[in-house]
Amino acid sequence: MWQLITLERKMDDIESIGRIERILLPAGEHFSLEQMKAIIAGGNINVVAGPGSGKTTILAAKLISLLTKQKRGDKGICCITHTNIAVKEIKD
Repeated sequence: MWQLITLERKMDDIESIGRIERILLPAGEHFSLEQMKAIIAGGNINVVAGPGSGKTTILAAKLISLLTKQKRGDKGICCITHTNIAVKEIKD
C-alpha cells in the first residue's frame, strides 16, 4: 500500500513539473534530474550552482510548486536570491 501511495505522489510531482516547465522554460526544454529534485524536495532548499545554470528558474519553479500544490498554512514562504548586479546597485 505504501509503495502505491509513493508512486501516486511521484506521478503527481512529474505532472506538476511538466506544467511548471511549460510556464518557465522555452519550448522543448526540460528540467534536469537534479533540478527536479530541488523543485519537489520537502522543506528548505539551498540552491548553489554556477552562473547560467538556472538557479533563479529553479527558485521560481519551487515557488510555483509551493503555491499551487502544497498547503503552507500560516508558515509563509521566504525566497532569497542574490546577483552581482544587485550588489553593484546597492553599492552605488
